[in-house]
Amino acid sequence: MRPAMSEKLFQYYWLARDSFFNSLLIPFKNESVYKALLDFGKVPAWQIVIIATISGLAGSSLTWLIGRIFIDWGMKQSAAVTPEKLEKTAKFFNKYLKWLLLFSWMDIVGNLLVLASGIFKIRFRIFVALVFLGKIFCYAYRTQF
Repeated sequence: MRPAMSEKLFQYYWLARDSFFNSLLIPFKNESVYKALLDFGKVPAWQIVIIATISGLAGSSLTWLIGRIFIDWGMKQSAAVTPEKLEKTAKFFNKYLKWLLLFSWMDIVGNLLVLASGIFKIRFRIFVALVFLGKIFCYAYRTQF
């Protein structure tokens, strides 16, 4: 039988892993681990919220980075996307749509918003702030019920 500390670390690992993968481009459900930890009550709810938020933010940051790399590679490969079109769309996204990153916690749609924010070169500090707020409010709300 494992000691209690290693059992908690094991639970934290699965929560962090699931939250990280849920924030990548491929939709991945982390609700089962999240709910199981809440239902069994072995891990305090505030720790679940913090771990899920930080690991989800790490996954979203990787998706943002993929968007940045993709657009640099895509510009070299495709003639359909001109730098002028990209710049015009990026200005619109930065001005009006960056606030949608507060909904980055949503399945598929949130992941696409995060990818778009990398493609349209949202500053990383703004990206982190908005995604962090969106995810922490989502997890805190889910913990209440």
